[in-house]
Amino acid sequence: MKFLTTEGPKNVLTKDIVFIEYQFRSLKIYTKKDVYFSKGKIGDMLTRLKPFGFDMPHQSFIVNFFWIKKIIGFEIMLKNGLTIPVAQKKASVFRKLWNEYLQKYSFLS
Repeated sequence: MKFLTTEGPKNVLTKDIVFIEYQFRSLKIYTKKDVYFSKGKIGDMLTRLKPFGFDMPHQSFIVNFFWIKKIIGFEIMLKNGLTIPVAQKKASVFRKLWNEYLQKYSFLS
């Protein structure tokens, strides 16, 4: 997937994107190895990434289901050791979507 970052255009494999954080009117794209900064709306980014197994557990985050290790309470534990919050209002729907992802793609993990 191609992103226009502050360093210029970058091509990043969707499987390498761990999560995206919306902070101070910019997007922080966390990948397996790097962090990139980009301008844009988080909703537009979700529209681009949703077909690839991403969803929004919180108004400020988009998470790649592939990178989720487990969900405990209102926190997502990622395979890289980081944690992402889950909004209470979105928790049940997000867990349902993650379980559907696991059932469909469990052979990939």
